[in-house]
Amino acid sequence: KKATSQLNDHYKVLEITHEIPVSELDKIMLHSAWPRLSREYICPKCQKEHYVYQRVPDGCPIKNLNTQPEPTYEELGWHIFKETFRSQDKFDRWIKYSIKEEKAMDKAIWTKILNIHTKHACGALYEEIGKKFLLLGTDQIALRDSPKHDLDIPKFVPGLAGTGKTITTCAMIEKLFKDS
Repeated sequence: KKATSQLNDHYKVLEITHEIPVSELDKIMLHSAWPRLSREYICPKCQKEHYVYQRVPDGCPIKNLNTQPEPTYEELGWHIFKETFRSQDKFDRWIKYSIKEEKAMDKAIWTKILNIHTKHACGALYEEIGKKFLLLGTDQIALRDSPKHDLDIPKFVPGLAGTGKTITTCAMIEKLFKDS
């Protein structure tokens, strides 16, 4: 529910602070993404698969154990799980299936929203060659924002291949360039 509340708050910020018309805001797809969580789990009571964040199916013994009122759930498809993010192709298929012609947003409004989010994307680096944004992890942000040091004394940056050392270095170069 916290994610839903945050998305609705953000919707209101776009409407009130940035004066985005409600008719355009209603075209925005709202979802909660769980890139490390599977969409199904094996129920310990009935040993069958259940959907995460959905009602427990009738007939499952676990449903009778709960004495609390049943929570309200978002409709199926609101949450996006790791299976959708496993490959670029799978994500592309999901997004193409999800986008509807009647939800096409005015290009000027889309550009305005994109600019709002780009400016607030703290910890993001725009990679010019591939024309894409790269998100920096907390350790990368800390390294990028570390205090200046004597260039005669090299700074050792440990990390396995693929952990983002080069991206962090590029972010630092970008920061130094902007600061000068």
